Amino acid sequence: GYEEIYQTASYSFPSGHSIGAFIFFGFVAFLLLKFLKTEARNKLAILVVCILMIGLVGFSRAYLGVHFMTDVLGGYLIGWFWLNAGFFAIKYIPSEKTPKLIKNLFL
Repeated sequence: GYEEIYQTASYSFPSGHSIGAFIFFGFVAFLLLKFLKTEARNKLAILVVCILMIGLVGFSRAYLGVHFMTDVLGGYLIGWFWLNAGFFAIKYIPSEKTPKLIKNLFL
């Protein structure tokens, strides 16, 4: 039968760990792929490692029994949305308070 490895008070939709992992490793991948001057195969390795880390966080949540896979997938979807919303906001919404360094990252 199904047995939880880790006991929690309740389940939660979506998985906050999955949201955070998607945003964090997605942004790390973006920065490294954009600014690291290296060969294409090294950039591919960076992308694979970041995707693997995102996947492992989600897998660990389901494996520990603290989330269903739908919670994890929902977290990934929400993480994708917020990562892209952040990119969009920095690139397309003008603001005098946005530091020039941050604007230059996305232009």
